[in-house]
Amino acid sequence: EYAPARPFTGDIKMLAQIALDREINAVAKTGKGGRGWQLWKSAAALGNLIAAGELPEGLVTQRLYNAAVENGLVLPPSKGGDGERAVKNKISAAIRKGRSTPRILELTWAEKRALEATKARKFG
Repeated sequence: EYAPARPFTGDIKMLAQIALDREINAVAKTGKGGRGWQLWKSAAALGNLIAAGELPEGLVTQRLYNAAVENGLVLPPSKGGDGERAVKNKISAAIRKGRSTPRILELTWAEKRALEATKARKFG
């Protein structure tokens, strides 16, 4: 088990929320034939953010599982899915793998400039 590079403070920053929503949407919208791979990729990517203290693991795990329910991956193998246990194991293993490389989200220079310009227009 990897310890977070930074502990989660209870405050999900905007960039972390965007990353979480994008990964969850990718899992939920992936169809049969790519669902398991997308779940792994997304869980590992979010594991990077968990390790950096950007996201809480419980929230990520639950949202990934719910997305796998939505795309049918949690259905039993007899109905075209992988089953609940396999999905939970995959999420856990992929998050564990992702935790090995913490990733702290920061705005790029261009993103900071765009945000400042937006604020200036909005609040003048």
